Amino acid sequence: MPRYLALLKAERQKIEASAPSLDVDKATVNSFLVGLDQGRVKNLTLSSNIMHAQSEFYRAYGNYVAFLIEEFGVYNVDTNGRILFAQKQETDRYNILSVEMKAKALRVSALDDERKKLEQQTQQEKRERFGNGK
Repeated sequence: MPRYLALLKAERQKIEASAPSLDVDKATVNSFLVGLDQGRVKNLTLSSNIMHAQSEFYRAYGNYVAFLIEEFGVYNVDTNGRILFAQKQETDRYNILSVEMKAKALRVSALDDERKKLEQQTQQEKRERFGNGK
């Protein structure tokens, strides 16, 4: 994340430095930079949340796979694809890990939906700004 922030800062500085060569008034440049900064804040917050959710999902998935590897040979898979354990405590542990992994996957999916909505909103705002000449 720090490298990404450094890249964004450098890009903003390049835009700011090259703006005078475009022969555009300062108010327009400032308006553009404010819009750019606002969009980036939203995107950075969401990106950070997505990365955190993905790391939680992969941790839960790793625990799930590690459990299956550890118990390899102890369980059977029926014709419907269900994993069956001989001991109740292994079944309970498997169910806990499975539920946790699915919950983390749902969180990642929800954040991805939020990202798509933000992208659509950003595109709409750009169209409106362009239509208004700002």
